[in-house]
Amino acid sequence: MIPPRTLPLCAFAILPPLFSVARPAVPGWIAEFQKPSSEKLRRKARIPPDLLKIRGKKIESPAEWRKKRRFVLARWRAFLGELPKPERLSSKIEEKVTLPGGIRRTLLALEVEENIWMPCYLFRPPGKGPFPGCICLHSTTDETIRQPAGLGAQPEKAFALDLAKRGYVTIAPENFLWYWPLPEEEKRKGSRYLLRTRAFMKKHPGVKGMEKMIFDASLAVDYLTGLPEVRKDAIGAIGHSLGGKEVTFLMAFDRRIACGVSSEGGVAFHFSNYDSPWYLGPEIRKERRGLHPTEILVLIAPRAWLLVGGDSADGEKSRPYVEAVLPLWRLLGKPDGAGLMVHGKGHAVPPEAREAAFRWLDYHLRGRK
Repeated sequence: MIPPRTLPLCAFAILPPLFSVARPAVPGWIAEFQKPSSEKLRRKARIPPDLLKIRGKKIESPAEWRKKRRFVLARWRAFLGELPKPERLSSKIEEKVTLPGGIRRTLLALEVEENIWMPCYLFRPPGKGPFPGCICLHSTTDETIRQPAGLGAQPEKAFALDLAKRGYVTIAPENFLWYWPLPEEEKRKGSRYLLRTRAFMKKHPGVKGMEKMIFDASLAVDYLTGLPEVRKDAIGAIGHSLGGKEVTFLMAFDRRIACGVSSEGGVAFHFSNYDSPWYLGPEIRKERRGLHPTEILVLIAPRAWLLVGGDSADGEKSRPYVEAVLPLWRLLGKPDGAGLMVHGKGHAVPPEAREAAFRWLDYHLRGRK
């Protein structure tokens, strides 16, 4: 029996106990991810001057931040819209396979709405646990969940399989841009992403595509945390490109995610195609003065969030955004909780990016240096 879903946009969820005790110092390898940006890049970023202020006064306590957070969260909830959660999360198993080394792979589906099913791959390492868990979100590819499952053409993005080898229980859900149902006559009329987005919005007017992605990912987290061998205080998230965007927004609105890695998603709205209908829509251009990307980042604090950039969607240009929110992590007792790793190799996941991502998850979820 899967427990009722925690709403992804809940403002009052309790922070994971993992963060009740702050580490006294920032390790050197994390300090490298927190280098200051240049004055030129800071000017270009145009960070809102009141980001870490309340009523014009600098925020100086966690209590003051909680007041500001409620305000920021309410504005974003109104912008994104909200989907009704199912009364009960139903699932069905499609396939079970035991891989070399004892890892168990399960293909399953979750009923996100009546008669609408979201495919997922689930990986369990050998043993009884308890294990940390991680949701692994695929990039824009027709391989969808086969990519994180290690069944696709890019083994460097096989996050679900590779983290299972490191002792994580992982789940990889499919994005709605591939599974949302379309009538047969609609399938040949243009972009499948746009067609599925329009079909979804016709059923749920006023709800942004990004809210659908948050909602679906949170359902996958419901399933993951319902497994007895998974530590509910040690849930991570990782994704590249499309999946990188999802990681950041999921962390902002589902506080069960204790640690995340966002690779090449585009931290600023103008770094990527956030104005596409399946993300935030063209309205984000009109709302930019009121809804800034740094607000999404501060909603994550003080949980651990790493941005990985290849100087494509993210990179050195992203540094002012991370620099602007680091004071909040420090105020909340987690000076090692946010950073930017730049590998400079484009819109890709080179070995050094994978190493940094896995080390980040291990450090924050397993206490490994």
